[in-house]
Amino acid sequence: PLTCKAFPTAAVAMASYGRPRGVSCCTKCCRWFQNKILILMNLVDVIAGAGIVAFGFYIHQEKYAPDYVYLPIIAIGAFILATCLFSIGGMCCWQSCCVCCLHPLSSSMGVILGMGEVTVGALLLANRHEYADWLDEHSKEYDISDDETRMLKDGIITAACLMFGLAVMEVMRCCIGGKWSAGMRQDDEEQKMMDHYEEFEAQQSLNRRASERKVKHKRLRQHYADKYNL
Repeated sequence: PLTCKAFPTAAVAMASYGRPRGVSCCTKCCRWFQNKILILMNLVDVIAGAGIVAFGFYIHQEKYAPDYVYLPIIAIGAFILATCLFSIGGMCCWQSCCVCCLHPLSSSMGVILGMGEVTVGALLLANRHEYADWLDEHSKEYDISDDETRMLKDGIITAACLMFGLAVMEVMRCCIGGKWSAGMRQDDEEQKMMDHYEEFEAQQSLNRRASERKVKHKRLRQHYADKYNL
């Protein structure tokens, strides 16, 4: 990165390569669009994570499912919330040194989360018949009505599909988040180079005008000296 101390050398080097291109309007629009997508994905993840945790505690409290059903649901919901926390932190302080830790951590957690969501979804689908048998066996014991039993049997498939959908979104968020973070740093560097180059051009223009004035004054003095034999 360029600093104020490195400006003279950097400016001369930039001058030899021509004017920096700066950050185009199209690039700014692209970064804005990526940012809004990330915000939307994080919002969806926060809502989904909180809902999954609440749903896990609900089916545990109401005795609607055995341990092998609600524990993975609560764990995956809590992990989603933690991943969102680091992702939002990385977006808010992308210019800080903390981003060097937050973005890799968030991306790593996103990959782990995606694999966990696929695993949970697969487990829910693989054990849906066992869960249906458990509901039929314990429905009277826990006072679960026939309508609630039918809803819970259908809900296990819905929950599995939700896990697969969230896994796909995690992959998308990791890809978009990585490109957005790298793009923002690149844009910031290009804008700094553009600012330094414009400052260098302005200084060069001042120096050129000052030099032209000196030459002009010298010629005038020489002209009047020759005219009046001074």
